[in-house]
Amino acid sequence: MAASVAITGMIAYTQLQPTRDSSGHYCPTGGGTAQANGTFPANSIRFIENVDFRQPANDPSSFGTLGPSGLIDPDLKPMKQHEMVIGIDWALRSNLAFETRYSRKRLDRTIEDAGIITPNGEQFYIVNPGMGINRELPPYECTTCGLNPTAQRRYDGVEFRLTRRQGSGNWFGSASYTYSRLYGNYSGLTATDVSDGGGARNGANSDRAFDEPFMSYDAHGNYINGPLATDRPHTFKAYGYYRLKWWHMESLIGGYQQAYSGTPLSTYVSVQNAPVFVEGRGKFADITRDANGNWVLNGVSDKRTPTYSQTDLSFIQEAHVSKTNEKLVLGFEANITNLFNQRSKTYINQNLIASSFISPDNWDNSPSGIDYKSLLAGYNYINQANSEPYDPAFGCSVANPCKTKNVLNSLYGQAYGWQDGRGMRFKIRFNF
Repeated sequence: MAASVAITGMIAYTQLQPTRDSSGHYCPTGGGTAQANGTFPANSIRFIENVDFRQPANDPSSFGTLGPSGLIDPDLKPMKQHEMVIGIDWALRSNLAFETRYSRKRLDRTIEDAGIITPNGEQFYIVNPGMGINRELPPYECTTCGLNPTAQRRYDGVEFRLTRRQGSGNWFGSASYTYSRLYGNYSGLTATDVSDGGGARNGANSDRAFDEPFMSYDAHGNYINGPLATDRPHTFKAYGYYRLKWWHMESLIGGYQQAYSGTPLSTYVSVQNAPVFVEGRGKFADITRDANGNWVLNGVSDKRTPTYSQTDLSFIQEAHVSKTNEKLVLGFEANITNLFNQRSKTYINQNLIASSFISPDNWDNSPSGIDYKSLLAGYNYINQANSEPYDPAFGCSVANPCKTKNVLNSLYGQAYGWQDGRGMRFKIRFNF
């Protein structure tokens, strides 16, 4: 492919041939643009634009390695999930009910982009993960590696609810408790892993879950399959309102209480520029540095953010301003969220290296330069971080080191997000 670029100060247009860098990519890592094949010295032409030579994986007209169908699996199937809900309700009184529900939800398949490093650079395909053309690695990469896992999201939850409906009495409300488990390797259309854009990344069908085959494995060679980022096993919710009529006025006082288990923490590190949960999902590694700067693993535990709790308050006051027209009502409302101004930690940094990555493989063992077999079989990420005397992100190498050791992220294990503080809203209204 050739790109025609107009050069200011010249009469003619010059054909610039795009070239790949040492990693096999057309596009530079940042800034500037690809240089012509020696046609001009590096600094003799003025930068005009960047041209993106990547093939869009969702373009059915592109001619990819799958042939004229482009980069989309020709046997691609629609997203599918199934669920079952069973419930039993008891009417204890005319206005009091006890309700139970059991929900079982399973993801059968999804549609995602899945990447692989090829001799010509990284290529993405639109696939059903773990199915069709994504069932296994290409033969030129690995002939003995296992099958790629399918997308999995499993939810089981049982709820118990006690509800008092509004009747002849002055108060009504509800209280519920839910025990649930949300497990798998795929959070859904909205990526909730903090390793993917900090969490809550709305990149439907294009998150990072399957961008590289080794992202589905931990550092011990096991499938990454555990509690998802929004798993909260214990959930308690309650609300109640009391209605009081007096003189020509009516007051409604209510409150809402919620208390949830914390969310799981999953230690991850960038491996070849792709985030990997090195101890699996829901496992947090206690890592410090010794006097020589070496990483030290002090243990791995099931760790979560603190319990999330919040109390909200609502007050409504209404007054009838006319004895002959009941529609004329003057009202005042006050709503206070997080009444006690609680500050539960909602996001905790789980990234071991802030701006670099480790390379636990043999770069010369395959046509693409990535040894997928070693990455899928497992590696010692602690020793790897301590033994790499370079930072590939800055063009360093063993022969040309830029630093002595990978630096442990100083923010690792520290909170960087909290629940919203107290909020108050007031409203005056007049109905006529």
